[in-house]
This record gives sequence, structure tokens and C-alpha cells, in this order.
Amino acid sequence: VAEGQTDKLFACLELKNDTERLSCFDNQVQELKDSKSAGTIAIIDQAELQKIERESFGLPQFDFAKLFRPSKQENDEIETAKPEKLHEIEAAIDKATISKLTGKLILELANGQVWEQTDSARIGLSVAKNAKNARIKSAALGSYFVEIDGRTNFRAKRSK
Repeated sequence: VAEGQTDKLFACLELKNDTERLSCFDNQVQELKDSKSAGTIAIIDQAELQKIERESFGLPQFDFAKLFRPSKQENDEIETAKPEKLHEIEAAIDKATISKLTGKLILELANGQVWEQTDSARIGLSVAKNAKNARIKSAALGSYFVEIDGRTNFRAKRSK
């Protein structure tokens, strides 16, 4: 929700006259409803924010979710807890193949993400054929480590 719109809504609390306060709330809530219907604002909860972070994990992009994380109030009277940034995900592996061109592993996950091996670690064909689950962790300098079924580790990048 746009900060200006919430400020106007919160300003209604300051009105002493009950009739004026109710009218103010009615007007501001209607304005929020109209803006939401028009698609000019979006209201998301913490669960939706976490879903966005999981779906975008590994993509080289602006930290979209950071826009919606609560922050410290300017007057320091109220401090809200910041959720931790997502550092790893786990997902089932739909398909694991070894590229005939590069000899590197390509993982297609159940959540729609595709990860490609970037290091020179040798991954056996049997590991690829039997792969069930992947844990992907963020590492230094924007890189990622992939762990397959709790044992095989390699560096990778997200390609989709």
C-alpha cells in the first residue's frame, strides 16, 4: 500500500469528533478499495512476500521483496521486526540431466526453477538419474551451492 494513502488513513485517528472520524475512515477506506480495484496499489501479507522471495530466489534482480519489509519508524517509538532474507530453498527435482555439450548437470525443479551447474565438479549419471531433492543455498558474491539428496554439492546459477 502506498505510504501516502496509509498516512491519510492514519490521520483519521487524530480527529476528535466521532462523525468526522467515521466519515474520514469511510472516505479513506473507499479510496483504498478503489485504488486496489483499479490496480494502482497492491496489498500483500507476510506469507505472500515470502512466496515472492522463494519464487525469485536465485534470479539476478532487484530485491523486490525488500520494498515491502517493515522498517524502523522515523521517531524510533515503534520498531517492527524485519523478517530474515531468504538464504536457501528446498525443492523436489522433476528432472536432472547432464548436458551433452558441457557435461554439466541441469536441474528442473518442481517449483518451475531451472538450475545449471557452473563449476567443474564431476556429477555421475547415476546421481542425476536418482536425484529426488535439492537444497540451494546462497553463497558469496551472488553465487549458489546446490546439494542433491544431502550429499552431492556443486556451484550453480539459476537459468529460469
